[in-house]
Amino acid sequence: MHSKQKLRPKRFTHVSCIALLCCTAILPTISYAAISETQANAYYEDAVFSYQDGEFEAAIRKFKIVLQHDIETYGKNYRTVFKLLHNIADAYTQMDNFAEAEKYLNQCLDSVIEIEGKHHPDVTMVRGNLADLYSKTGRPQEAVHQLKTALTSELELFGENDPSVAKRLLALGIAYKDLDQTDLAMAHLNQALSIFVEIFGEQVPEVAVIHFNLSNMHADLREFDKALLHAKTALKIDRVNFGDNHPQIADIKTQIGAIQYALGENDKALRHYNEALQLYSSYYNGDHPAIKSLKQNIAQANIN
Repeated sequence: MHSKQKLRPKRFTHVSCIALLCCTAILPTISYAAISETQANAYYEDAVFSYQDGEFEAAIRKFKIVLQHDIETYGKNYRTVFKLLHNIADAYTQMDNFAEAEKYLNQCLDSVIEIEGKHHPDVTMVRGNLADLYSKTGRPQEAVHQLKTALTSELELFGENDPSVAKRLLALGIAYKDLDQTDLAMAHLNQALSIFVEIFGEQVPEVAVIHFNLSNMHADLREFDKALLHAKTALKIDRVNFGDNHPQIADIKTQIGAIQYALGENDKALRHYNEALQLYSSYYNGDHPAIKSLKQNIAQANIN
């Protein structure tokens, strides 16, 4: 005789990539303690729909019901618990509630380390999420700590020439840039650039991101020729990937305009500024910080 087995949970996918059929179940307003595995799955699917519709508070409420059910049913150290903590943190991040997001990401990190050990792709993913949160909240030193720890694991897991390592080096370069540690920033960005080019070639978006950040740093060092070269390279790559009408194209044209203004080439600067303004205006309203800043640049260039 076979022993009775628990129904295997269906909740093994992050909300960002899940694809579900329409769920027609009517969810009762009951305590999580009373729900069955089938009801927990229905709550989860409904939470995903709420998330995809931008109803993040509703998604969080439903995810938490399933979370408590899974903790009581399977214990804290279970894959679905880790996934749910991650989904809740992500929903809080979408709401810019970074304090709650950080709380759940740290719980998520503890959970996945307990399940998988310290060196696992899911652990490095959560560390990357924490680093992003720390960067958004002005804590680049804490971001660097998480990124360095993740990088150590990824080097052990995948070796040096791997996209995960390249992405982590890119993130570290930007974090060091935020800390004004230019030498470290450039070293990490150039290392990331070499790996991306070797694996994917020179036309992928990540390569453009690296050139854009290198352009910023060379401009800060008043190395304007190098800055302009990196900016023009980023522009060429992003045009291949996104076309001419994209906010990132406007970002780069703004950068090129600023470099040309610093070189005393005001006519060229104004041309790039105005092209960037036209692009921004098709995506953002007039109160957007990018538009306000660019209008100030244009006014300054016209005066001089």
